[in-house]
Amino acid sequence: MNSRRRFRVLHLVAIRGKGGTGASTAALIEGLASRGHRVSLVCFTRSDLYRRVSKETRIQVVIGIYMSPLRRINRLFSDLVKLVRVVREQRIEIVHTHSSPDTWLGFLLALLCPRLSLVRSRHVPVPLSANPFNGVIHRWTKAVVAVSHGVKRSYLQGKCWEDKVTVIHDGVDTERFSPGENGGPFRVEIGLKEGLLIANISRYAPVKGLQIFLEGVAPVLRRHSNARAVIVGRKRDELLPMLERHAEVLGVKGQVLFLEHRTDTPQIVAASDLVVLTSVGSEGSSRVSVETHSGGRPMVGTQVGAIAEVINHKETGLMIPPYHPPALTSSLQVLLENRRLSRRMGALARRRACSTMEIQRTVDRVEDLYREILHDG
Repeated sequence: MNSRRRFRVLHLVAIRGKGGTGASTAALIEGLASRGHRVSLVCFTRSDLYRRVSKETRIQVVIGIYMSPLRRINRLFSDLVKLVRVVREQRIEIVHTHSSPDTWLGFLLALLCPRLSLVRSRHVPVPLSANPFNGVIHRWTKAVVAVSHGVKRSYLQGKCWEDKVTVIHDGVDTERFSPGENGGPFRVEIGLKEGLLIANISRYAPVKGLQIFLEGVAPVLRRHSNARAVIVGRKRDELLPMLERHAEVLGVKGQVLFLEHRTDTPQIVAASDLVVLTSVGSEGSSRVSVETHSGGRPMVGTQVGAIAEVINHKETGLMIPPYHPPALTSSLQVLLENRRLSRRMGALARRRACSTMEIQRTVDRVEDLYREILHDG
């Protein structure tokens, strides 16, 4: 990297939540900054992304930008005035956006700064709205980064735009997510020093299939009195009481823990015997699947979105149909009752993560993309 010049990049990230998109974006931005690129960032100050990178001296966080809906013309004008000044003062070459609101802002900024190249990351498997404005933005965009093949397919649905769309999978820090992490403190915290632990790390939302998870895991918990299941994620008040009642009806209320979003995911993966994702939709990049593989744990996941791009069925985990609790029960019993198979799958998962899912590989590919669009051979 020392023999190559550094890029000057502005990332616009209008993401408020605590999901995988923010974590993946943070990992990319930190990776670029660690290689000496001049990285500026606009994000919401109440977001997890801001809390994570605000103390990073190598990243310049630009505050006072609203990234409001287009109908807020006064705020949009204020944003553009400030960002044009940032682009000119810092001689920004690339504006890289990560969601629809910030892509509109990046597009208008690129219109006002003709030498600025617009790059768009697409994190969700949702087709673009069929309106002419999206076509205009795409034609102005130099490159689109799809975080999975599924996201690419949805982005291209019915459109002849393939020449600009590149798949670059999200990566993780395989040193941070490693089998050597100590999961003991998490087990002590939940009162399970010994016994089986099955984790579902996902936000509390219908699309994550948590009710199906409970129905599939319940027979296993009833069979193994020392087993526990844990759901870890951003809670929704209207969904949590229903899940708690469902666990009670299934007779496993005392064996299921419902936890809030946490930042110690590496330790939770290390503490778990298995990680499960029962999603029935979404999963643009399935970051939890990548983190679980890096942590050397086998996984059971539904054939949804990018989960199928991460798990190698019968090698690094088991794939099941969505909406199918009996298939989940059967897969859990196979892996929990055949510990040798489970360990072998975990080792293969770790090997696959280190060879194909490392964050530095993601940064390499983004660097190559920047170089290509700037004709920087």
